[in-house]
Amino acid sequence: MSLYFDCAVSGGGGAGNIHVSSTWHPNLPYLAVGSYSEEKGGYVTVYTDTGEKADGINLPAHPTAQVTAVAWHPTKKVLVVGWENGELFLFSDHNNLCIEVPTIHNAAVSLLVWSKGGARLITGDSAGSVVGWAFDRSGQLNTVFHHELKDPISQIIFRNTYERTGELDMSGLARAAVEGDERALDLFSSWRPKTGRRGGYGLEEKKENLNFYVGSMTGVIYYLNENGSCMEVLQADGAIRTLLYHEYGEVLVAVTESLVVGQFRVELDGTLTEISKAKMSTRSTDCAITWAGRGLLGITTGELGVRLWNLDSGDNFVLTGATGAGGKSEFITSLGYCSAKSTLAAGTSLGNILMWKCNNSNTSLSTSQESSWIAEPMARVGFAVKHLSWGSNYNLLGVNCVREVFILREHEVSVHYNQDVCAVQVSPTNLTVMLGEKKASLVSDIQIRGVFVTDETLAVWNGHRVLVYDINHENSRFISQGAFNAECESLVVFEKSIITLEGMKIHIRNFQGTIKQTLGFSENEGMGIYVDVNSSFVVCATITGCIRMWDISRREAKSHSYPKFLAEFISDFGEVISVKINHNATKASILIAQGSLVPDPKLYVWDIENDNIIYFNFASGKNDQDDNNSVPPNSARSDREGGNNPLQTEIYGRVAVNHSWDPEEAKLLIVEARIIPGIEVFKFFLLITHV
Repeated sequence: MSLYFDCAVSGGGGAGNIHVSSTWHPNLPYLAVGSYSEEKGGYVTVYTDTGEKADGINLPAHPTAQVTAVAWHPTKKVLVVGWENGELFLFSDHNNLCIEVPTIHNAAVSLLVWSKGGARLITGDSAGSVVGWAFDRSGQLNTVFHHELKDPISQIIFRNTYERTGELDMSGLARAAVEGDERALDLFSSWRPKTGRRGGYGLEEKKENLNFYVGSMTGVIYYLNENGSCMEVLQADGAIRTLLYHEYGEVLVAVTESLVVGQFRVELDGTLTEISKAKMSTRSTDCAITWAGRGLLGITTGELGVRLWNLDSGDNFVLTGATGAGGKSEFITSLGYCSAKSTLAAGTSLGNILMWKCNNSNTSLSTSQESSWIAEPMARVGFAVKHLSWGSNYNLLGVNCVREVFILREHEVSVHYNQDVCAVQVSPTNLTVMLGEKKASLVSDIQIRGVFVTDETLAVWNGHRVLVYDINHENSRFISQGAFNAECESLVVFEKSIITLEGMKIHIRNFQGTIKQTLGFSENEGMGIYVDVNSSFVVCATITGCIRMWDISRREAKSHSYPKFLAEFISDFGEVISVKINHNATKASILIAQGSLVPDPKLYVWDIENDNIIYFNFASGKNDQDDNNSVPPNSARSDREGGNNPLQTEIYGRVAVNHSWDPEEAKLLIVEARIIPGIEVFKFFLLITHV
């Protein structure tokens, strides 16, 4: 189970501070917040995903101007800031300096838009000046072109061009496959790929397209190519408030201030041909608009509802929420859609965050089906929400409330059971701990991302700091034994040692954080991404798929076996999700993602003594010896081949998501395997076996 935990950014709520903008880096856990105060003037602060100020990213305040636009480079730690007097600031980690860029703008810089790959930056101001900048390898911006349109600019959007690959198409089974991938990932709510983003299915982007459209307050849409050549392609009936580009087609959507929505086919030369035009009906023209799926437009209604409009079919329906707070006086003020999670978030005037998730039970349907949308638990920040933005890893939601900025983190509730002690997270900083038949509570000084317990010790961490407690069973109390900083995503406890996984090293520490021994990985092995302990054996998986083991029963940890590179033995290997070891270190169980970084339905077991890898396929319900040329167990072919095994029929169509070895019996392995909801068995079987 996962919940959204909120935290206010540090220093973000000072007296007189007004937060005018906030934006996440597309790939890094950094939130840039543009603010203004009478004391400091305009300034930008960068925060980490924990709400703390980021180290090494310092931008000077501007005593006489406000921040009007902020934009991150799509891949690099580079931030551009636009000011109301036309100035541009550029921060780059190339030299960790913030410099002023010589600018042509004489009015407030209202728009900063990067191309998808980051080779080009387009800036626009309130007087109608448009400037194209090339971003070079040294981290500098160089002017490519400049246009004085003399027309206040409201929107800039780059043209996206996709081409079909010959491997898959997006019809029928391929679309089911994409849905299946998302649902398979949803089952692993605490895991996301670390080696990179998953590739698309049947769609591949061409060389970066540097051509773009500009929408103006007079209703004119301009088309500019990468060299700066400009032409007027459309005159709308009112000011352009929103420009959207269809994700999978050459279609531009333009919304005017009077809420007239026009769809236009984009021709090769950039000219526009009208497809359709319609007028939206809402209680207020001051509404929020966003994509909410493929070809699905989300528009606030002026109440506690979001109208979803399928632009292709014309069908529409309303998602309604109930907060119990202000009745008719409460309304939705902002929207944010995360396509990777199929989740739509809506902030309200009374500080509530409503969420709906598309959980389609039929692969032939799209997000445009009303029955597909399920309301998620509501979050509350307590201040009127101005802006919502999803973070880089899809589990982060930035909430700008003008006077305060919050970060909501979707967090898998931390749970650990070991040696008759069970700890369960009940809030961002609180644990309920069962000590046999006794129940106790622990309030931590940090927001908890992980917990590990033994019969004598409890450790919690947040990725940056570790707190260690002794457990007093008699009084059901927890006594602090140490606290230290460590950049680790995972740790385990063995006797009086804390074993932290920190990038290319494993540190064995005492409870105060002092390092007693360091275990390193070679460049060929890569950095560690998962660690586990059973009895006196530690096992670790690296980002390249290497499995390492150590015996830590003595003063110095010693290697238990040679490194095992899974890619040499498992076809279509992508990344290790988790690895567990039995109590005498003769076998290790492994869950992996395939080359597409979609979870593999198989559970692999490495027999260390015989040095061979076997598996059980939960998709087919068969082991590795019977899995060749598998067919779904309930198909006509399976009957002819003697596949009517009741146990197999019960198991098939699942994905293994968790596994654990018995602490005493070396041959006993427990596996949790879930059915992916909403995927027809035969299609699901084809999807995960690549038939």
